[in-house]
Amino acid sequence: MAPPFSEIAKRDSEEIKNVILNGSKGQWKGFERMTMPAYRGKITDSEIQTLIGWMQHGIKDSK
Repeated sequence: MAPPFSEIAKRDSEEIKNVILNGSKGQWKGFERMTMPAYRGKITDSEIQTLIGWMQHGIKDSK
């Protein structure tokens, strides 16, 4: 359970990257008790940029 990607995508790319790397809790109305785990060391910068692009611009070609 998490906020929709369409809402996450409205945030600044650096903020999204920071949350992916460091995790977060209580940043979204309706999801205050949910915790996003940190993925530092588990995901590359390239993978993070791909995720952010996907959320902000949609998938152009999933193959």
